[in-house]
Amino acid sequence: MLLGTAAYMSPEQARGKPVDKRADIWAVGAVLYELLTGVRAFEGETVSDTLAAVLKSEPDWTRLPAALRTLLRDCLARDPKERLRDIGDVRRELAADASVHGGPAAPPQPTVARGGGWLP
Repeated sequence: MLLGTAAYMSPEQARGKPVDKRADIWAVGAVLYELLTGVRAFEGETVSDTLAAVLKSEPDWTRLPAALRTLLRDCLARDPKERLRDIGDVRRELAADASVHGGPAAPPQPTVARGGGWLP
């Protein structure tokens, strides 16, 4: 029995094979791809077509920012042995990429105004 949303299923999950946390890394990669590009990495007209895309097709890597292609390729490796092992690996790669490219903007520091309210 298959449980899950076809566009975010790992290949091993789509085949009905045993899964581990690396299937979640695949799903994170699929969601990140969609967030960054505005389209799903794997689509089809039907659930069967979507599962076939997961098993056989490649996302359009050129739609991704160049700095994130390797990370997404490592998340969406079809062979689970080639995929990142856990979410900590994803976090470390994102942090390393941010440090190379100037890092994220620092969040604003809240200040306390009189009367106990917060001001940015």
